[in-house]
Amino acid sequence: MNYGNRNVLKTYELTKRYFSQRVASWSTNSTRMEKEISRGCLQGSCSELGLWNLQYNSPLEQKYMKRTKVVAFADDLIIATKGESARSVENYVNVELNKITARAKNNKTRVKSKVMLV
Repeated sequence: MNYGNRNVLKTYELTKRYFSQRVASWSTNSTRMEKEISRGCLQGSCSELGLWNLQYNSPLEQKYMKRTKVVAFADDLIIATKGESARSVENYVNVELNKITARAKNNKTRVKSKVMLV
């Protein structure tokens, strides 16, 4: 019996359960509201930092062009790049996003992105 694979499976199932049936609640003296949470950074647990590292170390350690700076804050990742025109910036950002997306796909995760031109 391969105990290594069994331990990986147990860790995977434990982590999967950790990410399911998450609820955010808000209470006042007379009201209690709950909402199921299906995405975002886990906060307030002893596993929080380890899971954040698993998610963000990979894109933060990625090699980027010299014109690009990548910063993580809470559950956001910012890709800042500069170029000679809006079109060149768009091309540079697409190159960088493709790196992150390829790595995410390889790790069986997804990336959502929004773009803001400054």
